[in-house]
Amino acid sequence: MAPARILDMLGIREVITVPVDATVEQALHILDDHGLRAAPVVDQNNLFCGMFSTHDVIKSLVPSYMTDGMASLDFATGASSVLASRLRKLFPSRVADHVTATDSVKIESDTRTWETLRMLMKYGSPLPVVDRHSGQLMGLISEQSAIDALLKMEADEAEFDAE
Repeated sequence: MAPARILDMLGIREVITVPVDATVEQALHILDDHGLRAAPVVDQNNLFCGMFSTHDVIKSLVPSYMTDGMASLDFATGASSVLASRLRKLFPSRVADHVTATDSVKIESDTRTWETLRMLMKYGSPLPVVDRHSGQLMGLISEQSAIDALLKMEADEAEFDAE
């Protein structure tokens, strides 16, 4: 089952997106207003530009040299004000400066079911579904929407076999 079929069956077609020209502060408000941890970034033509997530914002606050190989950062006392300051400095920057379509994990419209499930397992969800040819965002597939689609397919096949 291709992602387009999962989208048709139970995927997420009405997607909350972040405009590519939004600031980080605006993007965080969009996520917060909708109770999301991540959202696709699109331009005015609905072309997929990348994924924006709270996880990536948090990752950008802590220098990699402090997290690579360290078991704990508890020694860094008084870090709250430093981290808050770093976050405030990110606010006016544009989301476009922090995401790229080529580096983002995405499912293309013709990706096969096994590969889709492998990607969900490896990267979590939701994952954007992007048209391979146009680059446009088609929707999102979550772990739950994939499970629901597979169960619906099984039920449809059982009903067909019973006829």
